[in-house]
Amino acid sequence: MLAQRENPGARWFSRVCLMLSLCLSFGFTSGCASTTQRWAEVNMQDVSYQNLYASVLDMLEMEGYFVRKRLPDLGEIETEWLRGISRREVRGPSRSRVHVDINRAEGRRRYVVRMRVEEQIVRKGGMLSAGEHRESDWESFPDNFEDAEYLAAKLRALLSEYAIKDEAVVEPEAYYR
Repeated sequence: MLAQRENPGARWFSRVCLMLSLCLSFGFTSGCASTTQRWAEVNMQDVSYQNLYASVLDMLEMEGYFVRKRLPDLGEIETEWLRGISRREVRGPSRSRVHVDINRAEGRRRYVVRMRVEEQIVRKGGMLSAGEHRESDWESFPDNFEDAEYLAAKLRALLSEYAIKDEAVVEPEAYYR
């Protein structure tokens, strides 16, 4: 049996095509991938929409966030980036901004206020990284759900007479196990 000679040009071409397809597929998936959004919710009733929207704006201002986008007709609020230091898995420069959605719920003057704290970090240099960072230095990080829950609790306390109490039912048998 005669051995077939493989064309070196064809081998090179197939390797280049394989590498190109891997790079393109990685680029498209990493570019489209996003961190999981985690929203904290507060349910309100018997409060006017205008008072609720203004209270959310006031609460964000009290926490040091500057609002950059207000869409009262859609019930949306977005803040500017607030710089800080991430103390979670990655220690170093971080920035966060708050997204708020206010939606009408079933019932008379009932609303669901959803809050999300988006976070970005700078990995390069970690704690030693100082000064200004280019936009390309920031990378998305999982939402800071603890801060979103804190803001939701703060709004619930601020408007406590309008907040719907979400009570968890604990079965006695399950409690003692």
